[in-house]
Amino acid sequence: MSGWRPPGVRLETTGFVPYAEVARELRSATVGIVPYEASQGVHCAFVAKAVEYLGCGIPCVSTPLENLGRYFAGEPALRFSGWDGADFARVLLQTLDLPRGTRRSWGLAASARVARELDWRSVAARAVDFTESCARRP
Repeated sequence: MSGWRPPGVRLETTGFVPYAEVARELRSATVGIVPYEASQGVHCAFVAKAVEYLGCGIPCVSTPLENLGRYFAGEPALRFSGWDGADFARVLLQTLDLPRGTRRSWGLAASARVARELDWRSVAARAVDFTESCARRP
């Protein structure tokens, strides 16, 4: 079915976008995707992509990356598929079918959570607390 496109779906493949232009590109995004295959490194390395989308208030769909699933369990703005393309497409289409207002409210709530919990000052403070607690142990 080469060339077939579902009606009403606009796909863009931009290739590499310079970092300074990423925010401008994401401004019009409806749903972000994190479609990585399982590997030893992917469970850690690509969690940032979902955090970036959520931080911008953009709901996203991801394959079941371990750290994302653990940290964002129950987060409605981040939906997980199975490891196969068909299930990923199914979850993506379900997410796109949600009312725009629902996606928007979920995205804003996720953005607030990311700002509150994953701001560098918060992460650094937790790292210092952990290090100090380790130093107090006999």
